[in-house]
Amino acid sequence: MQATVSTVPNRGTLHTVLHEDGRRVAATVPTAPNGSVFVGPLAGLADRLSNLATGVNVGNGQYLPAARAEALRQGVINLGVDGAFRAVAGVGQKERRDIASAKATAMEVPPATPATAAMAARTLVLWDRADIGGKANMLNTLPVDGLGALIASGAYREDGIPAELQQVAADRYMALNHVRRVGLQADHTLVADHNDPLATGPNVEAATNAARAAVKTLNARSETVESVSDALRSIISMVGLATDLSDQKAYQLLSTGSIA
Repeated sequence: MQATVSTVPNRGTLHTVLHEDGRRVAATVPTAPNGSVFVGPLAGLADRLSNLATGVNVGNGQYLPAARAEALRQGVINLGVDGAFRAVAGVGQKERRDIASAKATAMEVPPATPATAAMAARTLVLWDRADIGGKANMLNTLPVDGLGALIASGAYREDGIPAELQQVAADRYMALNHVRRVGLQADHTLVADHNDPLATGPNVEAATNAARAAVKTLNARSETVESVSDALRSIISMVGLATDLSDQKAYQLLSTGSIA
């Protein structure tokens, strides 16, 4: 059995275990974006896995396969691989919950008023009459209450609406709703200048751009969580190969420090 570790520029650290029977499992510990809650935990996990790779290569020359597997199971614990795995998993679970909560709040549609109820009814009629091009235009141009009607009814996710358009609808609504919900316009006011010496009032464009940036950040956090989840699944399989355990048992070892 052989283990290797290499750095993949702009991606992370690639850890590979090659079994003597030909089986091979690779896992990339991603490099977390600057400022991410994963920066420290992922760096710690990559370090522990590098130490485990050394243990694999040393153990390969010292033990027969059965004894080697047992030694490496203990090595997972002694080298702190299990603790580092749990640290990343714990951060990831909290981050996933926080993102889900933030998105649920951002996607909330306020209770209807007589005015918004009338707009919602008109919007849904126009939606039902529109072809896919017309629906795409609506998703890109509707005001917040009209878009909210499609969100609340679920119409924007009906059969035939491409996933990318569904994402456009969700992202636009979260941004527009964020501006309304937290009063972002109060934080962005027009500034008088040589073009408009009497400029006053809210800077709607600046407020909307700030909200869009917040949604982009939220989506980026979500993508990072999924990348980490994929990495942990690969690490489970790699540790399973090194320790002669099923994925289920390898996960138990990593998540509890025991296979009893």
